[in-house]
Amino acid sequence: MLLLADENFPYSSYKYLKSKGYDIIHISDVNTGIKDREVVRLSISEERIITTFDSDFEKIT
Repeated sequence: MLLLADENFPYSSYKYLKSKGYDIIHISDVNTGIKDREVVRLSISEERIITTFDSDFEKIT
């Protein structure tokens, strides 16, 4: 399972998952401040599931 942690996903949780062998990248390591649409594009291009605590993430229009 490939994961993409959004900027608001706790970095400590990201590091924990990474240490347990999960294939996860954190958006702050890739490109801090990108828009939600770009996060979606990245997840699609890399075939990763987005993990986020952003309550309005689904409201992309």
